[in-house]
Amino acid sequence: MNKIRKHLYLNEDSCEYIIKYKEKYNIRSESETIEKIIEENKRKSDITNEFLIDMIVEKVSNNVKASLTPLKKAINTSDKNSKIILELLNGKFIKEEVGLIFSIDEKKSPALEKAERVINEKIVSQRTSKLDKEY
Repeated sequence: MNKIRKHLYLNEDSCEYIIKYKEKYNIRSESETIEKIIEENKRKSDITNEFLIDMIVEKVSNNVKASLTPLKKAINTSDKNSKIILELLNGKFIKEEVGLIFSIDEKKSPALEKAERVINEKIVSQRTSKLDKEY
């Protein structure tokens, strides 16, 4: 790479640092010393950035995992409960020899309407309770 001539003004501490660095690593010139210092600084900067990125990724990952764990448990419980209900309904239909049924879109039974109201009230209550705990 071509070298470019520069005239620099440095404070006394910087000049001393360059001289000590040059002596410590047996470097021929102060220009070469400054280049080595810059290279070292770039490497350290890259390492620091990589470390920060890794640390941020780990923290975000841990937070996401912690947030998803209760959701995963709730989904598993809901899925399990839905399967149990399907099995119970199937057993009831077989026992009572139910053939033709209405879909919910066609007609809702009073029992279903009441169950929906109760569940909606519980959901609202749980949300309110959760929000109260957070604040």
